[in-house]
Amino acid sequence: MKNQIFLFISLLFITHSCKSQEVISQNQTVITAESQPKVRYANYWLWPQIPEDKVEEIAKYDLAIIDHENIFNNKEALYKIKEINPNITILCYFNPMEIFAPEYLRIYLDRPFTHVVYRYLDATNKWWLKNAKGEIIRFDDRQLMLNLSTKSEKFFVSYFDKEMQYWEFITQMHLDWILEDTIWDGIFEDNFETVEWLALKNGKQGVDIDGDKQVDGLKEIAKYWQEGMENRLKMILEAHSNYIIMGNKGKNFLPKYTQGKMFENFPDMYLTHSFENYNQNMINALEIDSVAIFNVYSQDHYYLSFASAMLVNEPIYLSYKQQDVWQDFYLNPDDWGKPKTESISEFNQKTYTREFENGYVQVIAGDESNKHVHYKIVLTQETGKLVLEGSVLKQKPEPIK
Repeated sequence: MKNQIFLFISLLFITHSCKSQEVISQNQTVITAESQPKVRYANYWLWPQIPEDKVEEIAKYDLAIIDHENIFNNKEALYKIKEINPNITILCYFNPMEIFAPEYLRIYLDRPFTHVVYRYLDATNKWWLKNAKGEIIRFDDRQLMLNLSTKSEKFFVSYFDKEMQYWEFITQMHLDWILEDTIWDGIFEDNFETVEWLALKNGKQGVDIDGDKQVDGLKEIAKYWQEGMENRLKMILEAHSNYIIMGNKGKNFLPKYTQGKMFENFPDMYLTHSFENYNQNMINALEIDSVAIFNVYSQDHYYLSFASAMLVNEPIYLSYKQQDVWQDFYLNPDDWGKPKTESISEFNQKTYTREFENGYVQVIAGDESNKHVHYKIVLTQETGKLVLEGSVLKQKPEPIK
């Protein structure tokens, strides 16, 4: 069954690149199955436990990204989800570059794996990511950052009876303790990018990537961090060659190893420090050339993400908040029927519209003078006409301080 699921997903990833449209005349085109929107739904479950009453809710989704601690806390819930929906894809969530600080671990007692790893990291005191002052860097105030690069210190780890850098240690721990279970169809890597931008944070105190108490250059930080990430993925794929690997954030990074990226808080404001961030999000979604996940935090953002996904033919999963249940307002893309117009291939305009047999979707991105992105979704059914329209405020993040 696992191989069948992987085959299904693999075909899904491939078909969007096949533009099998047969031109009948100069003004008429046959829209085939390959040229239709491929909208699916994903659940982003980052809690370390799954309550019993949420199992059936998660099973309604096409894709579930589930925190790794659940394999220790309620393995039976994971298998029950798969039993209810054999076609669901379950990815194991990891954030290998951060770990909760001890003051939070005293509260988070339901994270047994994290407690084990922290005790070792604290005892050895070798692999923290530090600035030039020797201070451990924090991006999320609750968590301490770790040096995932190929410049982290290498020393003998008695548990594995070999010398290791941090990237190898944590990956081997994940493989031996978590990924040995066959419930997983792959992994989801949070913070899936290089971290040179951290050098500009906290008063621009820099990043000491090699432990020499000196500030390292941005290109050097990015280079060695990417090497560590690549080594980690290679190691995982050597053990599980059929794994699906997805990550966050929504840009074309290490596509050789990944099959999808998440746009968290779509449209992700951190892709550009500009009010043109909607277009940049959609450009990135097309460039990824695999699967995109649009994760949103409000109902208006959900409707915008649905309209955006219907504009294109690329496979897109829609995800609402975190640890959430199936929503009554979710729309079924099949209700719109076959598209009457082509998908949008370039996002450099102010307005985008796509017509279907039973309605249309429209997004007005505007330009620098527009502080909102507007959406309109129209569905004509026998029971009447559904019209959904609204807007979301464009976000322009402040420069990192």
